[in-house]
Amino acid sequence: MIGWLKSLTAQAAGSRNQATMAQALGVQSDPYQARIGSKGVHQRALEEQLSAAQCKFGGAEPAFDRPLILLAFTNRSGSNLLADYMRQSDVLFGLGEFLNHDFVLRKMGTLGLSCFPDYIRHLDACCTGHKALGLKASWDQVQMLAQWNILTMFPEVRMLHINRENFLAQAVSLLIADKTQQWTSLQTPGMATEDVEVDIKSLGRIIQAQRQENDLIALIAKMLGIPRHSVVYEALCQDPNTCLRQVLEFCNRPDPEFTVREPALKVQSGALNKRIAEQYLEMLRRTGAEVPDPSC
Repeated sequence: MIGWLKSLTAQAAGSRNQATMAQALGVQSDPYQARIGSKGVHQRALEEQLSAAQCKFGGAEPAFDRPLILLAFTNRSGSNLLADYMRQSDVLFGLGEFLNHDFVLRKMGTLGLSCFPDYIRHLDACCTGHKALGLKASWDQVQMLAQWNILTMFPEVRMLHINRENFLAQAVSLLIADKTQQWTSLQTPGMATEDVEVDIKSLGRIIQAQRQENDLIALIAKMLGIPRHSVVYEALCQDPNTCLRQVLEFCNRPDPEFTVREPALKVQSGALNKRIAEQYLEMLRRTGAEVPDPSC
């Protein structure tokens, strides 16, 4: 286990004598001890097909002269909307889910690439001019890039972290998308919304997992020394121009006159989302549990 991960695991696990990083973030340390350092589904799948030497970058100096912008996200956090707006700015390439194992392996096979660093070189070659390279990444995909020394291929790495204040709405959205397999408005749903049946009780577990994942993103960014800028989905929807100008300034691509265009993606939330959220809140009331403010 490389040095940064040892330190990350130790701080997440905590001790009796000092406050842990997890406690500083306002969460319990046990979930971190269970998850930090563990390999995500994409890393496991890639390592089944690629050797350690094929995964890791072995260079001592950056391979590129452009920065890397990570768009860190949890499922249904609004990352596709932010990516849509970011691509309108024409200051970066990408921000697709280029780290998912199936996409990576398919592209490597098509291009005849023998190692993951060469795949990253291919992505860099797709950038034109002085654009930054943008990659969407879950917390474990950021960890994967660090373990494989991919971040050192870039002279600078910055992180945009998209999250939602209304955690219940996010969890409901995830439940519905998982059932319909319609992850964006551009996709055709696998079933009609009126046929969707969900396990209301599972919302609590989803909310807890999403909170942990957001905290893990913040924790990993801090441990790796990656500058992180938080983007709140609700604020992005309410005032996209202000949010995007702040984002571009954070990415060292300031454009005070930047104005967004209508995004390709449409809001998917509707009556079904509202009904499921209300059912969950009613269930909490019946059990005497603390009921969160649904307007958050």
